[in-house]
Amino acid sequence: MKTTAIRSSLVCCAVLLSLSTLSTTASARDRSTSFSGPQGQTMTRNVSRAQGDVSSSTTGPGGRSMSRQTVRGDGQVDSSVTGPNGQSATRTVARTPEATDAVVTLPNGQTMSRSTTRQP
Repeated sequence: MKTTAIRSSLVCCAVLLSLSTLSTTASARDRSTSFSGPQGQTMTRNVSRAQGDVSSSTTGPGGRSMSRQTVRGDGQVDSSVTGPNGQSATRTVARTPEATDAVVTLPNGQTMSRSTTRQP
């Protein structure tokens, strides 16, 4: 009787231990924060994260808003920012074991780039 109970407990512990080591995907998280200034003006910030991607928006006094979005893929990160005037800037970064390339595009269409190589 004792050995059956011990054996049953060991099996239960082994199952729980094996389940606890399974990896899970990151769940989405949403967060909202509000700030109030001394003159009663408010600002609200909303952030959403899911599997490394981030979206955020900030609305300030007078309803002016800004937003940012970042999308992460295999070896690449794409980001965009939109200001209160509606103009956007983007940044793309591509990483490989040999190099990192970054390209920024400004609201007026101008681009800037940077490349970094790595030695093996």
